[in-house]
Amino acid sequence: MSDVKELIAKFKALREALPEVMPSVATSVSLTAKAISERTIKDKGFGEMYSQTEVPAWFLEGKQLNNGGKNYLKTVEDSDHPFTNWGEFRKAQGLQNSHVDLTYSGKMWAGMFPQDVKLEGSRYIAPLGNNTKEGQNKMNWNFDRYGDFVGRTLTGDNLDLLYNTAYDELVRLIDQKIFNK
Repeated sequence: MSDVKELIAKFKALREALPEVMPSVATSVSLTAKAISERTIKDKGFGEMYSQTEVPAWFLEGKQLNNGGKNYLKTVEDSDHPFTNWGEFRKAQGLQNSHVDLTYSGKMWAGMFPQDVKLEGSRYIAPLGNNTKEGQNKMNWNFDRYGDFVGRTLTGDNLDLLYNTAYDELVRLIDQKIFNK
């Protein structure tokens, strides 16, 4: 009989511990989602290609990251056709241009982090934000342009990784709180 009482006590303790551990689980899942999404977008993209729309080369002045970009713009500006596009500008600077990778300066990804956990019904959510105004503006602009670019990569094996993260973190925290492991 005491085994049943102990089991009932453990279940009660589990129910009471969930509101305390779930914010940590949500934060871990959010961090994992950011890491998975960033790596997937940088490596494979998310279905978007760089625009081939030409703009005057002077339009990109001040946006170059290195001498490759600076020399490229000068060459294009001095040519008979002083126009270029973002993909060619990236290529001239040694950056990949086969797919949109949302990585130019790297500031958006570097400052991305889970915000405070929100409870929506029975769901604990740690939305991603940014620790700089510039990074948050880039996140907002990319979201407006491409939609949920992070969520678009969280399918298949990537989604399985998120489920495993949530499960592992929940079990770890329950073991710690309830079973003192």
